[in-house]
Amino acid sequence: MIKGFTAFIGALFFSAMVVMPQLNRRRIKWQPKRNAMYFGTLRRLDGEELLVRMRASPHNQLTMLCQHLQNTSAICWRKHSWLQSSMALLLIGTGLFAVAWIA
Repeated sequence: MIKGFTAFIGALFFSAMVVMPQLNRRRIKWQPKRNAMYFGTLRRLDGEELLVRMRASPHNQLTMLCQHLQNTSAICWRKHSWLQSSMALLLIGTGLFAVAWIA
């Protein structure tokens, strides 16, 4: 029973890690004009406004986009792994509880 409960706690932990924010929102919040590629900024822009910002920016937006894509994909992969761990622990915990219930 204790092992099953421990597996459920582990599953809960990994599930919580999946939904925790990973990007530094405070640092990015004060530079939205410079950092148009952050998805928090992108969700507030329409396509035309984004195009205007990218053309007007003195920074290389393609480089910034590539960096954001790499960072975001690393975060997504880590969260995917956490979700897999959570699901595995949930199944293990369920099995252990079933065995304890029957025994």
